[in-house]
Amino acid sequence: MKETKSNKNPNYFLLKVIASILVNALGYFFFIDVSTRYNPKFGNTFYIIVGCLLIAVASIYLCLLITDKYFSKKKSKKSKAVFLKK
Repeated sequence: MKETKSNKNPNYFLLKVIASILVNALGYFFFIDVSTRYNPKFGNTFYIIVGCLLIAVASIYLCLLITDKYFSKKKSKKSKAVFLKK
């Protein structure tokens, strides 16, 4: 996940985390509140599937953001430069 905007603006990471949390909350709302209503517009199964899908995608994205930001591996040099004598 190479990000160019995050290097210029440090608040961009925080914005992505907040957006992921909001999508997770929206999925939770669909999964718990809307799907348990008596007669939702598209049916209970639709809201259960959409809610679970939103929760799963937002959680995976949040985990990837955090691991990329705080647990990134440093690149090691694979070989050293060799200078030949003339």
